[in-house]
Amino acid sequence: SAAARQISQSDFVLQEATLKGRSDSWIARELSDSASLAATTAEILRPSTAQRAKSDEGLDVQRRRLRDRLKDFGLREHEVAGDGNCQFRALAHQLAADVERHGEVRARVARQLALERERYEDFCVIDEASVDADFDGFVRRMAKDAEWGDNVTLQAAADAYGVYVCLVTSYESRGILRVEPKAPPAHARTIWVAFWA
Repeated sequence: SAAARQISQSDFVLQEATLKGRSDSWIARELSDSASLAATTAEILRPSTAQRAKSDEGLDVQRRRLRDRLKDFGLREHEVAGDGNCQFRALAHQLAADVERHGEVRARVARQLALERERYEDFCVIDEASVDADFDGFVRRMAKDAEWGDNVTLQAAADAYGVYVCLVTSYESRGILRVEPKAPPAHARTIWVAFWA
């Protein structure tokens, strides 16, 4: 139930008034500034249905948008295989400088999900007609190779590793999202992940 949640949606929502009229570069500086990390929170990532682009031109626009945002942050894209392990490969790249350690990252995220069920369960989309008939099914599926990560696994990764995750996306609006760990260490790292929608 909503009352049982240990974290609320308001814990994750970027403050609209703070962001109004701000450039991506300004947001990047704010998200990277350790003094402001405690004052700024990230927008919660919500599952959505993927839609096909209407044309290659639409894909090019999104691709350009993502590359421009990365440039604003002084970042460059490091492509990873799109084999269902992409979120975990990207996290492994940032955490261990080795995309092939994605299995270790996935295992740690699955353990984190199981350890703090009450923290994540209400944020999972459970389909009673699928293998994810309950939260335990979701955790079992997320522990398997080639299963796509989502907003819940990204939060669990931030919690498990004690890192802030800044996600730069190709979304037209709200293209920068930040996920905060539950109990960040005093000098928590910020890792950066790109997402081409």
